[in-house]
Parts: sequence; structure tokens; C-alpha cells
Amino acid sequence: MNVLVLTYWSYKEPLIQAATLPFLSMIRKVNPEGRIYLLTLEKDELALSESELAAAREKLDKENIELINLRYRRFGVPAMVVWLKELFSLRQMCKRAGIDVIHAFGSPVGSIAYMLSKLTGIRLVIDSYEPHAESMVENGSWSKSSSAFKLLFSFEKKLAHHAYAVLGTTQGMQDYARKTYGIAPRRFIYKPACVDLDQFNPENFDRERLRANLGYSDHIVCVYAGKLGGIYLREDIFHFFAACEKFWGDRFRVILLTDAPIDEVSRLCASTHFSEEKLLRKTADHDEVASYLSCADFAINPVKPVPSKRYCTSIKDGEYWAMGLPVVIPPNISDDSDLIASREIGVVLEDWKTPRSALDAIGKLIDESANNKEKIRALAVQNRSMAIAEAGYDKLYGLSGIFNKPEKRFLAVIYNSYGDPLFQNLIFQYIQPLTAKNWNYTLDLVTFEQEKYEIPPAETKTLQSALAEKGVVWHPLDYHSGSLILLKKVYDFFAALILTTRLKIKRNPNLIVSMGNTSAAITVKLSRLLNIDMMAYSFEPHSEFMADFGIWERTGWKFRILKALEDEAARHSKYILTGTRHMVQELEGKTSAEVFRAPSCADEDIFNFDLTSRTEIRNRLNIEDRKVLVYAGKFGGIYYDQEIAHFYKALLTNNPDWFFLILSPSDHEEITTWFETAGLEPSSYHITEAKSPAEVASYLSASDMGLSAIPPLPSQRFRSPIKVGEYLMCGLPFITCKGISEDDLYALENNVGIVIDEIDEKFAARVNAEAMVFFEENEHALRQRCRSTGIEYRGKDQLHSLFAELWSRPI
Repeated sequence: MNVLVLTYWSYKEPLIQAATLPFLSMIRKVNPEGRIYLLTLEKDELALSESELAAAREKLDKENIELINLRYRRFGVPAMVVWLKELFSLRQMCKRAGIDVIHAFGSPVGSIAYMLSKLTGIRLVIDSYEPHAESMVENGSWSKSSSAFKLLFSFEKKLAHHAYAVLGTTQGMQDYARKTYGIAPRRFIYKPACVDLDQFNPENFDRERLRANLGYSDHIVCVYAGKLGGIYLREDIFHFFAACEKFWGDRFRVILLTDAPIDEVSRLCASTHFSEEKLLRKTADHDEVASYLSCADFAINPVKPVPSKRYCTSIKDGEYWAMGLPVVIPPNISDDSDLIASREIGVVLEDWKTPRSALDAIGKLIDESANNKEKIRALAVQNRSMAIAEAGYDKLYGLSGIFNKPEKRFLAVIYNSYGDPLFQNLIFQYIQPLTAKNWNYTLDLVTFEQEKYEIPPAETKTLQSALAEKGVVWHPLDYHSGSLILLKKVYDFFAALILTTRLKIKRNPNLIVSMGNTSAAITVKLSRLLNIDMMAYSFEPHSEFMADFGIWERTGWKFRILKALEDEAARHSKYILTGTRHMVQELEGKTSAEVFRAPSCADEDIFNFDLTSRTEIRNRLNIEDRKVLVYAGKFGGIYYDQEIAHFYKALLTNNPDWFFLILSPSDHEEITTWFETAGLEPSSYHITEAKSPAEVASYLSASDMGLSAIPPLPSQRFRSPIKVGEYLMCGLPFITCKGISEDDLYALENNVGIVIDEIDEKFAARVNAEAMVFFEENEHALRQRCRSTGIEYRGKDQLHSLFAELWSRPI
């Protein structure tokens, strides 16, 4: 795998030597067959001589790295204009060299990398991912109205959406990107400014000899390796030195490792009244830095404490820590300020001009240096080890890294709204974790949005960004219903066809997924027209449901069209996931698809008995010690309606201790009318609607038995209602009719339910008697038996593992 690495630095700069080349070696280690092309931007004052350039190229070539030098131009609009010409040269170079990945260090050069990636279609990685545009404004280098800020900020936003992967220097950078750019890059790898712990190791140096050579044997030495101004403090550093000189007197010395001109350093010493003769200014090569650090007693990192620096980090803290040095740092710098404060291995300093109280703390740390050195170095080992970076690059370029895994694109066409609980509970909880955990998976999700589940446009946009972070690209379409239903369904189909055709051209999905037979009826046509393999989930004979319930005539056009499409979906699917063993047997010999039993599953982490909820809800509803029969579901259509009220009344006649709890999205006034007509007193029931699965679980915890209100028609043995799984997981035995899914079989085989012929008042006495047998059991033992049965029968891991296995199959 060939990688083009773009930087905005000159080859001689420490950011190349210390923060780029070591990482290129790591990429080479996990990607030994590939060649790396390193682009540097050479400043005039740091330009390589011909001999230096030849030596650098020869050295890098031995590591299979080719050096490319271009002239440095200060970031801004003029530079971008010049870069347009360079981009086309780089485009040709990418083609000639067979570049597979563009890898850019930082957002300024990331802007160029973004344009190159868009030109070439090559995947883009942003390394050292930090906010740069806002940081430049905050530290006073740019104004917010400047073209440079506007240009870079706009590119940073584009990078957040476009980059295939990023390596962020702080964990908080994900939140920053989400808040500032509207999205956090999906493939985020934490890679702080790591340090070579072998190079920066105090045991490598004879500290006393080196200090003696400098004349610092009996002195207190402060070291600073870095620039003056820009993102760092300037005058405040020298005010700090002056305060230290007053505090320690003639014992205090400074080692200043900087490329700042000597005359600038002299002026700063004079203006702050710091004795210049107590300062050693050196322009040290990176391989010399550790020896100077070994001479110091403490170090400073005077980053300007502007808000964006919470999300940036510098390598110098890691180098200081690796050498066992206490660090003085402003507050809210990277993760480092918090680490220093919590571990008590340095000083977080707000006032650098009058740091009197801080100097006492520094002095104490110096006095206890023998005990602190290992503690401080341990922080570097834990938080700045090169092993962290190696692991990050392995995730990208290693044999099992994302660039060596085939990209898989999935398309789901769901004839439900995004907010519909059927979609959220029956399929999305299984497919979304797959894209979140597998960075090589991307799902295009097409839904049909109904007014009932309408999400405002602003919320839709926010939700789309949140989903994109997890590998889901959501495409909401409008759902049409009402009069002229056939024409509206045709319209919906063609809207889906136009959208999915675009997605086929742009992304070429490997598999198209449907949920339920209405969705499958649309999806099978799309699958065949677009030549995409199909996976039909929750496949049930919905046309038979509608006919059995008398909603459709078997001779009518609705039944005949849906039945024909269901049969077509069965014939042409690659995988069929259906809820019961009955349907698996029914499909034998009727399809060439692989057919799997995949019941509607509930989340056992959500649906679990909760004593606190039970106590609170029963007290609120004044239930006391009554036995609560709960029904969670709709009334009418493919469910019982008024029969439920009469059944409840008969139960109550047999035993006045019953209380009825209804959790339903159906019309509550209509339900109340049925209950009143059946002769039920308001004190004997409560009707509400739970707004979330967690709220449903709370009400189930407050109950003692669940009701499944599905009429026992022939087609219902193929159905897989989710409520029974939820009842069982919350520890409830349940009532069901014979021939509903496999619910009747599990009820009897595991002694967790009551099976009757139909929901009718004539069965009330029997149900009451059998229920009392359950209630006489030990409550804990009954709940445990119900829950273990529910997890075995409808636990989410069944579907998680099945989806994961099918999606992982070779393309």
C-alpha cells in the first residue's frame, strides 16, 4: 500500500524530525510492502543544501521513503491559488506512483490534501487532528474576519465530513468537532504526541557531569524547548524567569532551546529585568534535546491558554515527563494540565508574571525529585508511549487494519419512519452496532417518514450527523397514504427507485435489506432492477394476515399484488430471516435463499425487572397488593379490541384483586368507552402510553402477568410479536392464544405462560386459577425462570450474532 504523506513543515524542523519521521517508520513497519512519499514545504531560511538534500534522500530511501520538496508558502488565499497548479502535478504523481492513501499531518496541509483527495478519489487520513483555525484567532495570529481564518475553518469543516480516518491528539477532539463542525469524524483514533522513551530516558545521561560542564552543579535549572510567541507566551515567559531569579537568587539558571533570534531574547531579558547571563540559549537538533533536559530540575510549557488548546497537545510535555521533570503549564492545555494537577507532578499556573505561590510548590517538587522522577516518567509511559501510536497506525495500515479490509456498503429500504418503534426495536438495534463497530461497513438507510413520527428539519440534520458518525447515511423520504392509495404507493416506489439508483451508481452497495413484507415487496423490485443481493428480515405472510382478519378479500387487488410480491421476494432473496420455525418449514422448497429463524428480539439490558420502578408506579396508581395484568400493544386491526375489555371484566368477576394496566398507542377515549361498556370501574384499570422502551420496562416491572392479544387465526403461527419477549425478560408469565408464533410452545414447555383457545370471557375462570398457581410461587424464582426463558427465546444476541455473521461473509 503506497502512501503519500503531506506536511506543512520544512525537513529540518523538529516537527518533521520528532513528530513525523518516527511515525513514518511505524507505518513502514505495519505496511512493509508499501512505499511512502513524503512531501515537505521548505522555508527559505531552512532550505536544504544540495549535499544535505542528497544525504536526506539517501537515508530515507533505505526505509523505502521518497522525499518530495516544495517551496513553503504562508497559509492563505494566495497560497491556495499557487497550490491549484501544484495539485494537478500531485494528481499525476499519485496516478504514476499508485498512491492508495493520502496521509496529511495537521489541518493546514489537510486543506490541500482534501482537494487532492477529491480530485483523485483517494482516501484521506488526517494525522495530528487538532483545531488550528480557531487557535490562530485565539492566540492573536489571525483575526476572525481574515481570509486565512475563513478559508482554513471552512476546510476544517470539510475535513470533518470527508476524512476517511483521523488521528486525534486528545480524546476531547471528538466533542470539539461535533460541536464546531457539526460532526465528529467516524473513524477516530486517539494518538497523542508520543515520545521515544528510549531516546528520552534519564538513565542514558550522566546528569552530574553534564551539569558540571555547563557550570550548573549547584543550581536550580529551568528548561524550555520551544518557540517564543505565536501559540506560546512570549513576555510572560521572561517575567516568570525574573520571578524565579528573585525567588532563588543567584542559584537560578535557564536553558532555552529555541530558534528565536539572540537579539530578541536579549530584548526580552532586558524588558523583564531578567539577568541574561543566567540564560543559555541554544538552537539544538532534536537528537540533542534529551541531553539538555537531563540537566534541568523542572520544565515549562507556556502554551497560551486559549479555549481551543484544550483539544491540542504538544510533544514537549511527553519529552519532559519521559525525563522525569516536573512541568509548569497553564490551565486547560490538552489533557496535560489535568494530568499534572491530579497526579501532583507539576504546577498548573495561571499568573506567569507573579507566580510567587507556585514557586513554593516547584521548590517542593525539586526537593522531592528523587521520589518523583519514576512517578513522572510512568506518566509518559502510560500516556505518551510510542506503543500508543503504533497501535493507531496498525488500525489503519496493519494486516487487519481498515485499509486491508474490503469496504462493504449496505442499503436498507424500510417502509417505516425512522422514529417508528417497530423499526427502532426490530432491526435498527441490530444493524447500527455493526456499522459502529466495523469501520469498513457503511449503511445507506432509506425510510418513509409519516406525520405521526415527524422529526423537525433541524433535528433531522443533527440526527443525520450523529448517524454518519456511526456509519449510517440516512435518506428520509415522504410516506404517502389515504385516497388513491395505489397511485401513492407507485409514487413511493419510484421515489425509492430514483434514490437507490443514485446510491447504486455512487456506492455500489453489496446487499439491500428489507424489514417486513411491505418493505420486502418494494425492495425485491429494487434488488432485481439494480442487481443487488437482497436480505429479507422479519419475513412474514402479511397478505395472509390481512385476509385472515377480513381486512382484505383474497380476490381483491391489494391481496393479490402483495401476495405476488411476497412470493417474488421469497424466490429472489439471498437471505431470509423469519420469526418462527413454522415459517422456516413453510418456505422449504419455495426459495433458493438461505432461510434463518430470527424471532423478534428484545433488549434484555433494557427489559429487566426493576424493584424501584415497581414500587414507585404501584404507589402512584394506588395498586397496593393487587395482581396487575398488563397489555402492551394496539387495539383492533390484527389485534383483539373490545374482546379485551370483556375478558378483563370476566377476570375481575372471578377475582376482584385484579388490576388492568394498558400501554397502548391506540385511541384512549375509544378504549375507555369499551371498558365502560363492559362494566369496568375506572378504579380497576389505568390506560397510558409509554414513550420509550425503558418506560415500558418500568411499567412491566410494576405488573404481575402479561397479555398477548392476538387472535388465533391460521397465519398467526408465522408471526413473531416482540411483546412476549419483553414480558418474559421483565419476569412476567404471560397469557396467549394457541397457535400464536411459538409463544404457546414456550409457555407450556418452560412453564412460563397460560395458553387458551381465544381471548374470551369463558376462559376467564381457568386463566384466573392458573394465574394463582404462578402467584403462589416464590416471586424471585418465577421471575428468574421467566427471564431466562425470555433471553433464550427472544434475547438480542441471537440476532446480533446472525446479522454479524451474514454481513461478514465475503462479497
